[in-house]
Amino acid sequence: IWAFNDATNERPLSTLFLHLLEVHDLYSRCNIKKGIAANFITKIEEGYLDNPYHNKVHAADVLQSMHFWLQSSVLKPVCDKYPLLRLSSYIAAAVHDYKHPGTNNLFHQRTGSEEALTYNDNSVLENMHVSRAFKLMQKHTKYNILADLKKEDQGLVRKLVISLVLQTDMAKHADGIRGLQRKTQYKLEAKAKWMDNSNPENSKDFLDDAELLLGIALKCSDLCNPCRPKRQMLQWASRINQEFFKQGDLEQVLSLPVGPGNDRNSANIPLGQQFFIKVLVSPLYIAWKKVVPETRIPLRFLRSNLKFWADQSKQSNRASSPKPTENANTSELKVDDNSERGGKHNSKISTWKKNVPVNFKKRNRKKSLKLLGSDTTDDKGASTGDNSSNLLSISSLDDGDDADSHTSSATPNSHTFSQYNVAEIMPPPKSPSAISRIKINSLLRNKQRRGSLNSISSFRSSVSSR
Repeated sequence: IWAFNDATNERPLSTLFLHLLEVHDLYSRCNIKKGIAANFITKIEEGYLDNPYHNKVHAADVLQSMHFWLQSSVLKPVCDKYPLLRLSSYIAAAVHDYKHPGTNNLFHQRTGSEEALTYNDNSVLENMHVSRAFKLMQKHTKYNILADLKKEDQGLVRKLVISLVLQTDMAKHADGIRGLQRKTQYKLEAKAKWMDNSNPENSKDFLDDAELLLGIALKCSDLCNPCRPKRQMLQWASRINQEFFKQGDLEQVLSLPVGPGNDRNSANIPLGQQFFIKVLVSPLYIAWKKVVPETRIPLRFLRSNLKFWADQSKQSNRASSPKPTENANTSELKVDDNSERGGKHNSKISTWKKNVPVNFKKRNRKKSLKLLGSDTTDDKGASTGDNSSNLLSISSLDDGDDADSHTSSATPNSHTFSQYNVAEIMPPPKSPSAISRIKINSLLRNKQRRGSLNSISSFRSSVSSR
């Protein structure tokens, strides 16, 4: 897409938009004048600000992805038959981030911006994008690409474009996925086809299906960056983080809470990208694959890119762990050194003194740690306590596709011995108190199993006499 931007003299959106109208004969089929179409899309392209991410190249990228979905086996026959559906989809993709300021909805709500007040904190930017696009068409006839359509057709295109753009609001992301899943399950149980317009009485169901599927298609297009080949994916990831950091700097200046991932000093980009893929992108694409089989193509890139970010996290963790010197009289206890803020390595490595006798077995070491109220660790340093489970654990994308392309890894556990040197707070093994506590617990279990223990007090006295 960046080569395309250079080849078109930095006019990627207008060039691609006009090409798609020409290829699919939308000028004649939808009664659109070429000059007005060129005026409209050129003005829209000029309205995209010079943001690192939300710019005209992103708009062109989303338009190209939207075209990919419209050419799928499910959507192509319907869009070829009803050209207004294709036209609405192309317009929605072109204007979906029109005049984007480079800050998100939450920022506008917290600052009480004019846009937030205008749209009552409800899908602030999405409403602004589509509203300004239609205001452009209404105020200037030379930009009104819909001017020669019938009134009812204009109403249909407007309804679809508004619905599609509003579905790109991430606040509605989960609802959109659930709606798609419910409708897919209904279609399977009823053995009904998507967008079946064979019966005139089903025209409302047809339009409802079209609105849902085209909206999901635009949502998938808007979130397609991690589904691109690695080189493109990395460039988009870098750009979105640049935009996040700029907003974070502005939030600090305005004394606002810095949003997740917006603090350039503490952001963990590999972990953030894994979260984005696992929590937001993959559930959407996996649900979409049940409707559009061609989704398997971007899913392969998604798996590959997820593995890349997981590997980056592992390498970062290994690089940040200090290595013991050759003459050090300590053996390291492996711990997690990630701070809660996601990536700033500021914890200390706890150590075991080598004055521990050989007969101090691992099981006794684990028991002693339990007596001290700490979680135990296995031989590889992974925690075996309840806190070891992590919401951001990165595992394979399981959508029933090729198993050999799946990847799995795990993020570090969330707890650490960072404040303490374990050798300082735990008595040496030869300490009577430590040995007594271990013996009491061990003998108590044995005596209870044999049923020969009459009372706890007599048992403790027998141990102390030893």
